Amino acid sequence: MKIKLFGFAAFLYVLTFCFVSCDDNDDDDYWRWENEAFIDSIAAIVNANPTPAGWAKFQNYKVDPAFSSMPLTNNDYVYVKSLGGSEELGITPSFTDTVYVYYRGSYINSYVFDDNYSGDFDLNVTPKRYEPTPFVVKNLIPGWTTALLHMREGEHVQLFIPYLMAYGAYGDSGIPGYTSLIFEVYLERVVHPEGPDDRSMEAEE
Repeated sequence: MKIKLFGFAAFLYVLTFCFVSCDDNDDDDYWRWENEAFIDSIAAIVNANPTPAGWAKFQNYKVDPAFSSMPLTNNDYVYVKSLGGSEELGITPSFTDTVYVYYRGSYINSYVFDDNYSGDFDLNVTPKRYEPTPFVVKNLIPGWTTALLHMREGEHVQLFIPYLMAYGAYGDSGIPGYTSLIFEVYLERVVHPEGPDDRSMEAEE
């Protein structure tokens, strides 16, 4: 009798696990669909003819169509909306440069998961109250690296990054898989590594 009861209990456990797993898979599928649909809606704006003023898209720096048999999709681009910035713009960072930025990252549902300033970004106020964060361009997620390689010091933008150019299907650092990300970014300055093409003095000016 104990064997039969144990077997029945095990059956109930497996059945419960299957139901929970199915629910989790449904949630993941819906979240993926939501994030892909959001990026498709942003791509539709940027791909309009003519492209609306202040919008641009940049191909994932890791993707080279010449060596890929797969056609590019909306997930192979980072989408950039200009939010203004300084009157005079500086240099553009290269792959090995260090950038100092103010940023705020959120999900497509507006949940803020990371930032280094509070309140609305104000170019005349924020730099006096908070410190920008340094990052090496090549060490960032592809969406950030791709965008920064096309930005200049003093630019203030909003980035729309597909999950494949962020943390992928499995997520990382508490960010769920299939999560497309939105960042508000202000590139304050660029510091180039010392060497023959040293631009650090220009970045410090």
